[in-house]
Amino acid sequence: MSVLNNLIENKDKIQLFLDNLNCDAEKWFVFNCDTGDNPTLRKFSHRMSHRIMNTNLEMFKSRFLYLKVNKDMRVACEHYDTIKVDNMDLEIGKFDEINNAYIRKDIMGELSEFFSDDRIYTVHYIEALGGVDPHRDPWVYDTGYKNVIFYDNLPSDVKLTINESETLIEHPQQTNFGNDLHSYKFKTRTFPLKILHIDYEN
Repeated sequence: MSVLNNLIENKDKIQLFLDNLNCDAEKWFVFNCDTGDNPTLRKFSHRMSHRIMNTNLEMFKSRFLYLKVNKDMRVACEHYDTIKVDNMDLEIGKFDEINNAYIRKDIMGELSEFFSDDRIYTVHYIEALGGVDPHRDPWVYDTGYKNVIFYDNLPSDVKLTINESETLIEHPQQTNFGNDLHSYKFKTRTFPLKILHIDYEN
């Protein structure tokens, strides 16, 4: 079975996992809109709470962490130099090493074996209190990839734009965000839009 079909076939299990996911006690990477610093670099990582994000929304609108990360992944953006996994400020002691990746089995639980599939490159967990400006995903791999996106706490006023066209939000969303310019627009609020962002082998 193709990896995409396998993800779609197990969408209910993945959605339930996301619905119950709470990582508030974890170390998050936070995008600093003011400085543009690479959020994954050592010295630029932050333990941020929703309270802090709420009081600094112009600077800190979203945070993310990795539940699985492929060893060959690089974070590349026009604002900063390319960073490899070895140089990221990951709490690597919390991850289990599997083949070509590191995975948080303690968080993934029963889905650990499913997400250990080598064709699933990286699983990002993202929380956003406000809209996300147009961008292309900065994640780069040695081979091509696409994405499947799962949502929870979806705002009623959210608008997804891909390549300047408003796009119907689906559950799950099949995307190519590494190549496509995309943004989410919704009114800022005190509880986050939750996103499980899965990069898989194309």
